[in-house]
Amino acid sequence: MDNLDREEAFLNEEESRLDSQGQLFVESKITNDAKQPIVAWLLWFFLGTFGAHRFYMQKSNAVMMLCLTAIGYVLAIVLVGLIILFITWVWWIVDVFSLMNWLKANRLRVKREAINIAKSRI
Repeated sequence: MDNLDREEAFLNEEESRLDSQGQLFVESKITNDAKQPIVAWLLWFFLGTFGAHRFYMQKSNAVMMLCLTAIGYVLAIVLVGLIILFITWVWWIVDVFSLMNWLKANRLRVKREAINIAKSRI
């Protein structure tokens, strides 16, 4: 069981201790404020080499991925850019395995904040 799973179990327990109004508040906050998986996946698929999914998920190195891709396309004329583009392509593939964890961590962060707000209302 990794840290996200432990945190999810803890937050589910905390949410179950809230009254029904608090639980409804938490669920609506998650629905409205958490990053949408379909948006993240579409950004990854269509604009992933430019780091669009990283910008959406507010991850570090999004600007670096964008700059490397732009530099790679500019330098592709002299073939050096193809190496850079290959690196960003590999990075794009690696991100597919991280995206689910990023989405889960974002959802848990929103849930934690909502539970804290609901608790403070009591």
